[in-house]
Amino acid sequence: MKKKAAGLLAAAMLLCTAQMAGAEPTQGAEEKITVNLASRILTFWRNGKKIRMYPVAVGKPQTQTPTGEFSVIDMEVNPTWVDPKDTKKKVESGEDNPLGYRWMGIGGHYGIHGTNLPDSIGGYVSNGCIRLWEENAEELYELTDIGTPVEIDYERVVIENTSDDQVAFYIYPDGYHRQHLDVSAVKQELAEFGVADFISDAEIEEKIEASDGEPTFLPTTYRLEINDLWVSGRAVKLGKGIYLPVSTLSALTRLSVVSDWNERTLASKTGKVPGEIFSNAWYVRLEDVPTLFGLDGRVEKDGVLRLRKPTQQAEQPAQPAAATQNTTQDATQSATPSSHSNITQDAKNKTQNAKKTAQPATQDAKPKAVQPTETQTQTVPTAQPDQTVMAAGIAKR
Repeated sequence: MKKKAAGLLAAAMLLCTAQMAGAEPTQGAEEKITVNLASRILTFWRNGKKIRMYPVAVGKPQTQTPTGEFSVIDMEVNPTWVDPKDTKKKVESGEDNPLGYRWMGIGGHYGIHGTNLPDSIGGYVSNGCIRLWEENAEELYELTDIGTPVEIDYERVVIENTSDDQVAFYIYPDGYHRQHLDVSAVKQELAEFGVADFISDAEIEEKIEASDGEPTFLPTTYRLEINDLWVSGRAVKLGKGIYLPVSTLSALTRLSVVSDWNERTLASKTGKVPGEIFSNAWYVRLEDVPTLFGLDGRVEKDGVLRLRKPTQQAEQPAQPAAATQNTTQDATQSATPSSHSNITQDAKNKTQNAKKTAQPATQDAKPKAVQPTETQTQTVPTAQPDQTVMAAGIAKR
């Protein structure tokens, strides 16, 4: 069992190793403990960063550990164990004590403590308390104070950003038989990280079947900001390229985009570029965004890809002041009464000549109607003004 518990924890530890901060307490720091009953992992947090992660044992299916928000209300070194079924039966501190040598109570006979059964860690075996290996219980005890918040939940799907900005997700077994999963539910959670289009339904189904808590790594993603507004979609790094969801950009810029499935191209009123399809969703490379949407941008140091529309001055440079002044002066000097008279007379002569040479249009001169061809194109519609900025769907033309 100890090997199994170590295996459950190893992958999660791999993800947060670079983010783990020192254990030294900081005055005024915000600290909390979280426990995921599905993964059987306890995490100690400080100021939003993971400080420690420990494998734990939790309640049996018949005596489940409760979920919710709690806090540490009492702490004890060398606690005495009292049998919950017979309060007269007690075990003093020592090798036979099921609580080990540290106790952190969270209310209602429930607590976080050590154990004299190290092989039980990683399982659903307790009467509802949360067990740690003894060395971990003693370390956590030193990090914890009375009043430390404790959040306990049951989440089979865990998604995290790794230290190198990849996305990793895990699916844990349903130990309490309370959280059924299907492909659509998992994809919905992956969509919040912008990676739902980069894993197949079959791969997700296989991962649900396994439910082994092993990590699956997906591409690096970047949050998107367009004209100083956060948007729901994310940019994705694949190989050396960065790709952006076309429907998201189309919705925000109000630009209609026509896609050609045969040519793998995307076209808007501003230009035509190559496109890429992932899980039936269109993406455009970052370097082609200026042509398709008139936006420029890059990934900045904070990991956010910011796109902005170039200013009007940048698009239409103003003429030098000297040239403007000379042009104005020339126009003023040439606007004499005689010149006005000459221009007017020339315009009359041209009009009369045009009337003499104009002929009625013949039947053959009518423009011919262009017959539509069957091309596999789709239009990415723009969002209506009252719509929330979300990824727009693709409607067939």
